[in-house]
Amino acid sequence: MVVSTDARTELGRLQGRGVTVAVVDSGWCSEKPDARVLPGRSVLAAEGDSTVDIVGHGTLCGARVLQVAPQARIIPIKVFSRRLETSVQTLCRGIAVACEFEVDVINLSLATQLEDAIRPLYELCERARRDGIIVVASAHNQHVPAVPAYLEPVLSVGEGRQHDLLDFTFDPDGPVECTAAGSAVPILLTDGRTRPRAGSSVAAATMSGIVARLVQGGSGDLDSIRARLRTLASPMPHPPMAGGGGSGLRSR
Repeated sequence: MVVSTDARTELGRLQGRGVTVAVVDSGWCSEKPDARVLPGRSVLAAEGDSTVDIVGHGTLCGARVLQVAPQARIIPIKVFSRRLETSVQTLCRGIAVACEFEVDVINLSLATQLEDAIRPLYELCERARRDGIIVVASAHNQHVPAVPAYLEPVLSVGEGRQHDLLDFTFDPDGPVECTAAGSAVPILLTDGRTRPRAGSSVAAATMSGIVARLVQGGSGDLDSIRARLRTLASPMPHPPMAGGGGSGLRSR
């Protein structure tokens, strides 16, 4: 499929204005406030209401979303603390809280292979889809089946070989639907520094930014988003890259 110049121009014109993305992750670095980052919530009982990012992963993913969709807004939902590891129950609570905020998109730059996570995650993601919320999740970096990316109500993303932030592939019949830029791309942090980050985590955040642009453009539910991605995607192949990266997160 050849993507029309008009379609690409339209995608480039959109900036995510009025769209809210929940980043369910490790919080947000508050050293340099950003008006686009709204007050979020921590679901970690031991840390109270603080969404301060200790490990930086949530900040990197949130900053990536804003890099792709600079007029979007971010709501950090904290499910990780000092380690990028949490319980299935905590992860589910984080997704449920994101839905309570009535966001447009939920970014999940994480993955688990635990079988007992499949059912509760499916139920939550399906509920989000019925509410018109687009859930974007990173595939496992080691190319093994993992959830929530392998669930049908979720838009799954792996790291591709793209460099353009708006370049992506879409294969509705593949185990991973999309690939997007996630390798050797500088991420702007809130203190003004940049840091290269690679992996499916970044690719998922890239796609969340693209989805935010499409939501601004009027593509509302998941079916509509998938239809638009089909018309805008670059030709295959851009196979997911092996190794490294940020979505090898575990829920336990």
